[in-house]
Amino acid sequence: MAAPEKPSPSEHLFSVGNFHELTMPEMGSNPRELRLAPPEDMATRSRIFEDRNSNENIKELCLALDAILLPNVRGLEAFHEKVAR
Repeated sequence: MAAPEKPSPSEHLFSVGNFHELTMPEMGSNPRELRLAPPEDMATRSRIFEDRNSNENIKELCLALDAILLPNVRGLEAFHEKVAR
């Protein structure tokens, strides 16, 4: 039985991170585990992440998240209360 053709990225409604291009040796023994080399710009990404999540910037991050969340979603009451302060 032949393997099905891999779809091109344009055939996906959502980004699939080019998973369709991965070969079997890149996959771990656990089907939920995928081993990839770290990105070349890992240090830059880490600095951006740390800066965004710093004590000085966490309020801005929370306000940006709050702005895109649907209001009155069950389970987010405590988050919305903290943001409102």
